[in-house]
Amino acid sequence: MSHSGNIGKAVLASLVITCCAIVMGCGYSRNFPVEPLQQNLTAYKQVFFSAQTGLAEDISDQIKYMEERTLKKLNGTKLFQETAIGDCQVNCNGVLLVKAEITDIKKVSEGARFFLGMFAGSAWIKAKVSLVEASTARVIGTYDIEGNSGSSGFSGGTNSAINKAVDEIVKIVKENCPR
Repeated sequence: MSHSGNIGKAVLASLVITCCAIVMGCGYSRNFPVEPLQQNLTAYKQVFFSAQTGLAEDISDQIKYMEERTLKKLNGTKLFQETAIGDCQVNCNGVLLVKAEITDIKKVSEGARFFLGMFAGSAWIKAKVSLVEASTARVIGTYDIEGNSGSSGFSGGTNSAINKAVDEIVKIVKENCPR
C-alpha cells in the first residue's frame, strides 16, 4: 500500500475522532416533572422570575446571570404583558411566579475551558423550579431541571450550562401557555 493511502486513512480517522469529540461533548438540558402543571398558563398576564440557593458557595454572579437570561428569554416569547425579576408585592392577581432554587452547580470558567479544553470537564447546574400562583401562593407545578455545558474543547463554561437550564425553564412555560 502506498504512503498516500495511509495518509488518507489517517486524515479520515482524525476527522471522525474530531467529529465524535464535538458531538459527544455537546451540552444538554432536561427537566423532570415532580408535580407537573395540571392547568395552562394563559390566565396569567405577568410573570416574575427569581433564583436563589441554599448552597454554601457564593454563586451570586450565576444567580444574577440566570435571572437576566430568563427574563430576556421570557420577554422574547411575548406570552406575557409584563415580565420582571423578583416577587410580586401588590396587585398579584393574574401573576405567575417562577422560582428557581439552585440545588447544585459545578462551575467551569471560560479561561479553564480555553486553556484546558475538554480536560476542564463539563459545567452543570441543577435547580428545582416552582410555578406559583402569586395571589394565593399555591404551587401549581414543580420541576427538577438540569443544564450541562458539555465537556469538549468547544463547549462553554458555567454560563453555557445556565443557558441550557434557562432554555428548560422557558420551554416549560411555553409548552403550558398556548396563545
